[in-house]
Amino acid sequence: MATLQELFFTGPAPWFTVPALVGTGGYLVRLLFGGGDDDGAADAADAADAGAMGDVTATALSVQGLLAFLMGFGWGGLACLRALEWSGPASVGGGVGTGLIFIAMTVLVFRAARGLQSSGNISLSRLVGAEAEVYTAIPAAGKGLGRVRTVVDERERFVSATTAGEAIAARTRVTIEKVNGDNSVLVRAVGAPQGASEQANG
Repeated sequence: MATLQELFFTGPAPWFTVPALVGTGGYLVRLLFGGGDDDGAADAADAADAGAMGDVTATALSVQGLLAFLMGFGWGGLACLRALEWSGPASVGGGVGTGLIFIAMTVLVFRAARGLQSSGNISLSRLVGAEAEVYTAIPAAGKGLGRVRTVVDERERFVSATTAGEAIAARTRVTIEKVNGDNSVLVRAVGAPQGASEQANG
């Protein structure tokens, strides 16, 4: 029986093992820490309205999309190489195919999250005054969108969010202050002064 060293690090195997470990490790870290600090997840989720091709493009360009592809390419290619005993080039093809499948799965997750937000025709105005948790870190004022999650009518909702002050890290509790013109919401960290947004905007 081959050892783990032989399975993962001999011959062409490292070309698949390294991407598999990087993709899996990075994806788990981002999942555990609320999606990190880029807007890729939000952009990919918001692209749901643009159709399937828009979803694939936005998600592929996001950090999550890249990590999903690396994970699929690595493990898929390694399975083709070791379990199916394909040649190196054929295993690369198998890895690419698996990577694309992983991106498609990521797209479906983003679309489902978008569906949770939009289903039921919930008016965003109902969220004003409610507390939420930052899901994807919110950049400082004027630097982009993050995402927050909250519960309305016993259902979890994901909403794009901005702040009028400093950046707000993932997993921070926030209060929703108002609905913006682009259907995102303006939030402030729980405990921040009530007039913080007005001061920052002034």
